[in-house]
Amino acid sequence: MAFLDYKIIEEIKYGWSNEKKYKVEKDNVFYFMRVNNLNKLDDLKQEYEMMCKVKEIGISTNIEVEFGIYEDKVYSVWSWVDGELLENRINDFSKEKQYEYGLIAGRYLKKIHSIEAKENITSYKEKFNTKLNKKIKSYNECELKLKKEKLFLDYIDKNRSLIQDEKQVFHHGDYHIGNMMLDKNDNLVIIDYNRYDFGEPYAEFNRMIWNAKASKYFASGLVDGYFENNIPLDFWKKLLLYLACNMISSLPWAIPFGEEEVEIMKKQEDDILSWYDDFKSIIPSWYTKL
Repeated sequence: MAFLDYKIIEEIKYGWSNEKKYKVEKDNVFYFMRVNNLNKLDDLKQEYEMMCKVKEIGISTNIEVEFGIYEDKVYSVWSWVDGELLENRINDFSKEKQYEYGLIAGRYLKKIHSIEAKENITSYKEKFNTKLNKKIKSYNECELKLKKEKLFLDYIDKNRSLIQDEKQVFHHGDYHIGNMMLDKNDNLVIIDYNRYDFGEPYAEFNRMIWNAKASKYFASGLVDGYFENNIPLDFWKKLLLYLACNMISSLPWAIPFGEEEVEIMKKQEDDILSWYDDFKSIIPSWYTKL
C-alpha cells in the first residue's frame, strides 16, 4: 500500500492541529488520513507503537492501518469510523444515557492510564512547573486579562505544590467529548491521539471544561467511571489547579485565532467562577450524582 493508492474524498477541517486531514478511499473502503511535515516521522512511529498498546488493552478506537513517506510529507492512514461526534449527539439522550456514556469514557481513560511511561522520562514535577512558569510569563505579557485574575493566580500559587514526582502514564493528550464518536450502533469510540504525551494521571482531566459545558451528566459519569465512585479529595484540588493553569494561558493562546476565540475563553472564565463559586468550593457545581 502507498500514498497514491488512496483517493481523496474530502478534506476534514475539524480540530486545531496543523496537520492536514482527509477522508480517503481505497478499494471501496473509506479511511482517515493525516498528513504532516517530515519532521513528524519519529513522533508518528512512537504514536503507532502506543496505539498498538491501546488496542491491546481493549479500547474502542480507530485503528492505524499504515504510515509512510511521500515526497516531503509523512502520512498515516486510519480506519474510518462511520458515525458522528458524541458532542453533537449527547443532548439527544436522556440524562441517564449521557451519564452512562461518561462512565464508559471514564473507564476507558483508566485503561489508557494503565500504560506506564518509560523510566527515563523527565520528572513530572519538573515538566509541570516549567510549563506553568511559561504560562504565567505569557499571561503577564498579554494585553488581555482575566476579570478575576487574582483568584486564579492565588489558587495556582497556593496549590502548585500538589504536583510532585508521581508515576507517569500514557496520556491521550486531548481527552474530551470532542474527540469521541458514536459509531453507527451508538457505541463509544475514542479518536485523535495525536497530542499524546506522558504525565501524572489526573492531568488528563485538564480538558474537563469541554465535557461539563456539553453535559454535566456526561462529565459526572466520566469522573465516577474513572474512580468507580470513590473520588479522592486531592483529585478535586488538582482538577481545579489544572483548569486554573489552562485558564491563564487561554487568552494568549486565543488572540491569534481572532475575537471569536477570545470571547469563548472569556466565557470559560465565567463558567469556572460559577462552577467553583469564585474558588470557594473545590467540588464543581456541575458534578451530579445519578
